[in-house]
Amino acid sequence: LLGPAMAMVGAWYKVEAIDEAQEHMASAITERILARAVQIAGPAKKINALCVLGCAPQAWHVIGLRMIADLLKLEGWRTLYLGANVPIPAFVNTVQTSKPTMILLSCGSEEGVAPTVQLIKELRDVQDAERPWVIGVGGAGAIAHPARMTRAGADFIAKDLRSFAEHILPEVAQTCQRVVIIN
Repeated sequence: LLGPAMAMVGAWYKVEAIDEAQEHMASAITERILARAVQIAGPAKKINALCVLGCAPQAWHVIGLRMIADLLKLEGWRTLYLGANVPIPAFVNTVQTSKPTMILLSCGSEEGVAPTVQLIKELRDVQDAERPWVIGVGGAGAIAHPARMTRAGADFIAKDLRSFAEHILPEVAQTCQRVVIIN
């Protein structure tokens, strides 16, 4: 429900039916609804898996990423949500110290494409061969440039929350050696 609603808000903003203040207000309302919704439901199970979620510099669109972080929590994952516009050295340092199972990046616009590609490359450069992580990217910028993202080292591009939840996440959970269900 909220994903399509935010897509509509984005479309209205592009045709100037609403201004930046109204777009920001809709985003803030959506974030508040998400925060309340995730408080109501707890995880059905706990798994030994960690996901780091965030955006490279010049990438600001985080609502989809927040939705995925909440979905992962409900699926029993631990999450480190870094948010928007994270400097590459800080992002890489967080990944190196936390040793995640999966890294998810949001790239919602053209301005974020080059920094996101650079972040993916740097994450691959520091990856531990014994504990590899999966890197996924979503957002309009990633969808518009899938070849650049995969050449840099992304394992998948998620076109939306539903395809991530129904197709990508189950495959990652099955193939990741460190994902162990804890009852």
